Amino acid sequence: TTVGQIMASPLLSIPSDRLMLDASHFMEQHGIRHLCVSEGEKIVGLISVRDLVKHFVYAEKGPIRDLDDVYQPLSVLMRREIETIDREATLITVAKRMADKRIGALMVTQAGEMVGIVTERDLIQKGIAHNQDPSQVRAGSVMTQTLIDIDINRTVHDASDLMAEKHIRHLPITENRTIVGIVSVRDLMRMISVRDRPRFLNQRSSGSSPTAGSI
Repeated sequence: TTVGQIMASPLLSIPSDRLMLDASHFMEQHGIRHLCVSEGEKIVGLISVRDLVKHFVYAEKGPIRDLDDVYQPLSVLMRREIETIDREATLITVAKRMADKRIGALMVTQAGEMVGIVTERDLIQKGIAHNQDPSQVRAGSVMTQTLIDIDINRTVHDASDLMAEKHIRHLPITENRTIVGIVSVRDLMRMISVRDRPRFLNQRSSGSSPTAGSI
């Protein structure tokens, strides 16, 4: 399989003078994680979800710090539907499950107990990057076993700080030491997008904010 066979085309792009919030809305609208940045007809750069996370969530004075919602308990934001995968599942099975569910992490189970977490980053850095056969390597061999978690009674702000400190994108939430949910940096970014959506939609309806283009 070649790069040309799986690449996305045409390219979606956003003018370089648009707000980062606009880029976030475009990515969510089109279900993408990377967006080309253009000046006229020329591609001059690339912005990713990771770049937005660094600005919105990880930055000491990022926009998420200004939201009143971040001081609410995690129960208002977390997802209680926890997607799991058995530790004996192959990396191909893991990748297919993530693609089907459109998520970036799965909790790993053994005999019905959650024993770790496997992320897209694990698949790439611990699997593909080492030329391992994804049809033979098991989830248990690439998962993160020492889980970093947070209590359900803590706030969204606390979760944001912890993810920034530990440089993680997915954070299991516990209640009485049992995992009951999970929160991701994309959930945090969505909080910001929801607050900004009226401005974004108003600009689009008035024609003052261009949509992402194709190149």
